[in-house]
Amino acid sequence: QIEVAQEFIPAIEAALGQNLQAIVMKDATVAEAAIKALSEKKMGRASLAIEGFRVQDSGFRPELPAGAIGWAIDKVKTQERTAALIASLLRDTVLVADLETALQLGAQNSGLQFVTLAGEFLSREGILSGGQSGEAASSMLHRKNQIAQLESEAETARVQIQEIVARRDETAGNLEGAQAHLAEAREELQRLNIEVSTLRNQSAMLEREVREANRKAENLQWERGNVETRRADAEEKLHGLESELSGSGANLEEMQARLSSLQMELESLRSSESAASEELNELRIKVATEKQRQNSLNNQRQPMEARLQELGELIAQRHRDIESYNVKSHTLAEESERIGAEIEVARGRTAEADERVQTLVEQRAAAMNSVEAEESTLRIMRRQLSDCHDQRGQQEVRQTQVQLRIENLAEHVSRRYQIDIREFQPDSYALLCTIREQGKRQKKAAEAEGEASDASAAAQAPQEQEAEAPPVVESEQQGIDWEKIEVLVKEMSQRLDSMGPINLEAIQEYDELEQRHTFLEQQNNDLIASKTELLDVIAKINTTTKQMFAETFEKVRVNFAEMFVELFGGGKANLILQDESDPLESGIEIIAKPPGKQLQSISLLSGGEKTMTAVALLFSIYMVKPSPFCVLDEMDAPLDESNINRFIKILDRFTSQSQFVVITHNKRTIAKADLIYGVTMEERGVSKLVGVKFSKREDSQQDSDIIGTSNPAPVPSVAESFGKSDELHSERLQAG
Repeated sequence: QIEVAQEFIPAIEAALGQNLQAIVMKDATVAEAAIKALSEKKMGRASLAIEGFRVQDSGFRPELPAGAIGWAIDKVKTQERTAALIASLLRDTVLVADLETALQLGAQNSGLQFVTLAGEFLSREGILSGGQSGEAASSMLHRKNQIAQLESEAETARVQIQEIVARRDETAGNLEGAQAHLAEAREELQRLNIEVSTLRNQSAMLEREVREANRKAENLQWERGNVETRRADAEEKLHGLESELSGSGANLEEMQARLSSLQMELESLRSSESAASEELNELRIKVATEKQRQNSLNNQRQPMEARLQELGELIAQRHRDIESYNVKSHTLAEESERIGAEIEVARGRTAEADERVQTLVEQRAAAMNSVEAEESTLRIMRRQLSDCHDQRGQQEVRQTQVQLRIENLAEHVSRRYQIDIREFQPDSYALLCTIREQGKRQKKAAEAEGEASDASAAAQAPQEQEAEAPPVVESEQQGIDWEKIEVLVKEMSQRLDSMGPINLEAIQEYDELEQRHTFLEQQNNDLIASKTELLDVIAKINTTTKQMFAETFEKVRVNFAEMFVELFGGGKANLILQDESDPLESGIEIIAKPPGKQLQSISLLSGGEKTMTAVALLFSIYMVKPSPFCVLDEMDAPLDESNINRFIKILDRFTSQSQFVVITHNKRTIAKADLIYGVTMEERGVSKLVGVKFSKREDSQQDSDIIGTSNPAPVPSVAESFGKSDELHSERLQAG
């Protein structure tokens, strides 16, 4: 009903005291009923303020003392219904700064009450109350102010949440734009990969064309040899035709000189002249044809000569190689002669060793004969010893059986008759006395039974007594009839058994059993409590584990979907719990959809796709909880060139926070390594470890400048070592 500023709360609380907890009641009868109910049920005490009951405010207020802060009633805001009550409670209450001022003003103004800002209260009767407990104050006024403050803070937080939600929506829009841009970049990367693949195919086709051109050049070289041969033949034929032509010209001149004298023979020779003319024309045509062919061959001769020059250089190079091989062959021949000499020496040593071996074999045969003789003797002795052991074992078994029987009898006698048979002393006289007493007892029992029975029963009783009653031994000299004594003992044993066992230690056993029962009951209660506590701990652990598993699984699932898209350049992937009701025991199904394929289980993917999916899952788990070390064993074996590049790109992302040890045969993966270890076998059965450390060209140059060498051997870079042919790679690896 009241409101007080934060700085005046301790003073108003001290001034009001217990009245601050009073409950305002409209009706006095209800207040009376409430007090009676509290008294009857003994539920405690309460302060009830009856509204408008005996509350009078004259309105007169004395002058405020000098040095006071003000009247306490002026620092309180209240509702109209309780204003008179609060004014009555805080009437003549002055608010001062400290206790010293309160005591000083209290001595001067006897009708006033004083309260300090710290909560000390001086009544008009001179009673001073104050102090502070160890616990923090938690009054209703404090809580009311805190609630108002928290409501204002909550309103501020709501405004901030709205701003954060707006920024989140804006960030989500930016993220969608970035994802769209990323998708476009991935499509561009896919297109570039396709173009690179096309260029590689074109490069392969060009290489095939170069090989085809080389093969054609070889064919042309062979044809050139044939053409040279044919050209030589044609030149020979040309010389023959020229000589024939010169001879034909001489004959023509002679025939023209003799034309005048041979006109008579012109008619006869005209036919021969026309034939010669035809032959001459044919010869001229042949000469022209051969000249044209010679010109064409000369035109083809220049490229052939260039090719011959190249072949000559190649032959010279091969001759130099042959010379180097001859030098190596000569060196190997010398080494072979040296090894042959060593083999001869070894053969001599082998012959000597064979002689020694032969001698040792003969000695061994003699020793084996003596050993066989000793072994035959030893076998006979062992057989005899085995027989002795068998006999001894049988005797020991019999002895053990007899000993066990004796022990059982002694234990039976001790348990049944409480007598130690080892200390028992036989007493024949006592035995005879016992037998007589037993006979007398039987006779008395038979007589009593005969008197109570009828005549026929009385006639039969003596016969039964004679049959049942054991005979009494007349004298010790006649001996003891042990068979009848056994019958007597048997009868007495039956009577003793019919009485039942008497346990004299039953009370002690009862106390022990009761004590044990109490102990076991206490242990049982402890076990039940431990079981309950253990079940609570298990439930708490299961709850925490499920929560942690759900959070980790969700993170891994999101990372797996993003990593799968990055590795495959598209597609979708997801992780699904097979049994969501029991996630701790549930299996996990991996769903993967590479680009251009239907959504399917990972078991239906190819080997490379399975490997890439496994890589995505591995690194998605690695993103949630990275490790300082990671070992990958030939993970890139089934991957092609494009997937190798993606795998290396993902691997580079995590090298800043983890160290990777990769077992691989792929050159592109090796090219990204800082340090390489290889295992080689120079000798059969002997492995050797070879290590190569790579560094950048700039670092290598700085190291060489520090050392001060004029021409330092460069450390091979990754691109130089693995970007070229296998032969160059192996040579530089050995040099490194």
